[in-house]
Amino acid sequence: MIIGVIILLSLWFMLITVFHVVRPITRLTEATLLISKGRYDIKLYTARRDEIGQLASHFMTMSRELERTNRARQEFVANVSHEIESPLTSIQGFAHALQDGTLPEAQRLEYLSIIGDESRRLSMLSTQLLTLSSLDYDEHALQKRSFDLRAQLRQVIQIMEWHLTEKELAVRLHAGEITLAGDANLLYQVWMNLVTNAIKYTPAGGTLSIAAHVEDQQCIVTVTDNGAGIPAEQLPMIFDRFYKVDQSRSREPGSSGLGLAIAQKIVQAHGGTIEVTSTVGEGTTFTVTLPCHPNDID
Repeated sequence: MIIGVIILLSLWFMLITVFHVVRPITRLTEATLLISKGRYDIKLYTARRDEIGQLASHFMTMSRELERTNRARQEFVANVSHEIESPLTSIQGFAHALQDGTLPEAQRLEYLSIIGDESRRLSMLSTQLLTLSSLDYDEHALQKRSFDLRAQLRQVIQIMEWHLTEKELAVRLHAGEITLAGDANLLYQVWMNLVTNAIKYTPAGGTLSIAAHVEDQQCIVTVTDNGAGIPAEQLPMIFDRFYKVDQSRSREPGSSGLGLAIAQKIVQAHGGTIEVTSTVGEGTTFTVTLPCHPNDID
């Protein structure tokens, strides 16, 4: 009788072990195989409070993140294909038209100009994609050195002077003596992107304000315009790659929708943040916060 009871208890313990431990692990193994085949619609029992329940919960989180990453990758490839296809189609079409020997000289020059513009657009897109790729795979590959932030901001304004004059925009620069330690070339690209956007979306006769100051060991740079503003529902997406705000802030032809994504990536690679606040009809402010050089900390 004792041996029989021991056998029954052993069988009962084995059944509990199989259903309570082995079976959940088997399901996790099956889920792993599904993910390896590109299946992310996986459901696991996550209500358990032990280690297996935590493992299942973390596994579900990983599955959702992989699904989101895969969807983002597919959208990225589709967007790149679309951005490349448009200028290539234009180049091919106008190049074919130029083969017509009876084409008037003025029209021929116009077609050549369009081909040149589209070629530069492709070149710009290639450069932007290479920048994003390098920052994605090696955020620490920065050529850091100390540089004068105010001098760099002044240089950006000087470069954009022609566009500012064309739209009769007033620019106000408020920046003290601030020295940053970072990749000067990449951060220059951040300010160029922000100022270019501000000029693009500010009506003629408007005002741009660029300010920089040190606060709590952080360098804070703001770029403010009094343009049309961005609707609140679109603010969370403006740093997404290839995202283009709709007609309320329609972009100029040739814009790829990568400028703000690149700016965010560069700022994050420097250990900083970039935020945006906007009110429709009043304007938009971009705020970049970067770790400050020790010599500038009071």
